[in-house]
Amino acid sequence: MSPHRPLVEVVAGLEAAARAEAEIFEVVGRWVPTVSEPAVKIALSIHSRRHGDHAVALAAVAPQVVAIPPRPPPAPLLGEPLLAAVAGLGTTLARLVALDRVLLARLARAGAPTGAGPAVARCGALVAADHQALAADLGEHLARLLAAAGEAERRAAAEELAALGTVAGEELALPPSNLIGGR
Repeated sequence: MSPHRPLVEVVAGLEAAARAEAEIFEVVGRWVPTVSEPAVKIALSIHSRRHGDHAVALAAVAPQVVAIPPRPPPAPLLGEPLLAAVAGLGTTLARLVALDRVLLARLARAGAPTGAGPAVARCGALVAADHQALAADLGEHLARLLAAAGEAERRAAAEELAALGTVAGEELALPPSNLIGGR
């Protein structure tokens, strides 16, 4: 992306990124009390909090413009049908795969916000680096859960991921244990 984008585009991009982070904060935060594994519960709590922090940071660096002409809201990075499908996942395995392979992946594909000076660029770079660290942490928990999962648990998670894949427009499945963490 060119660092010289119109200010209206920069603000719209920051708004969309902040909204996506806030949505992930909410979805993952609602999962925390429903997870029985203590280590995963803590990891999801940390993920939720960090995405909330990202939403606040992105909103804080957005340029304050008094007279922006009316414009349509920015295109959502995630979208309501996808968020509803992810929020409704019931198995911990499916939730971790969806967080990693759908939500974090879509944020990564959208790229870090740029174009409104060094504060926005630095914030975008910090958020992107944090996403990588979160994904690595998530991979460790997913690998451990996959190794311990029984056939019925794997089958239930696979069915949920297949249904989510229909909404997400991509094929989703439990990754083989040897690919976790190596991406």
